Amino acid sequence: MEITKTDVSTGEVLPNTGIRIYDSEKKVILEGYTDENGKLTFKKLPTGVYYFQEFDAPEGYEINKDLFKFEIKTDGEIVKCQMTDTAIITSDTPQTGQPWPFLLLALLVIAIGTGVYVIRNRKVFGNRK
Repeated sequence: MEITKTDVSTGEVLPNTGIRIYDSEKKVILEGYTDENGKLTFKKLPTGVYYFQEFDAPEGYEINKDLFKFEIKTDGEIVKCQMTDTAIITSDTPQTGQPWPFLLLALLVIAIGTGVYVIRNRKVFGNRK
């Protein structure tokens, strides 16, 4: 079994990707990391149905949590699979913070202003009938 890990957009190979192999009952039987060429080889798997899944993504990439099925039908058969990862998108726009503190401050100023207005004009409000 040979897995090649690449970037979904650029096709660039991705080293240091952790991949696990599961048996037909979805129990972990092997794991390893892709090499500098983005490849990971598991040798001498007997015939049968297996699954593979990423458990550790390279820095700057999202983990692909999908479980991929493959089958080895004859002894000595080499199954080649390709798996892709999506880069984590970061924004170049600086974060300016949340508006909540300013909104709360504005509401407080309005409440105080209303209170002062009512107190100064209570004679006017008190004389209404």
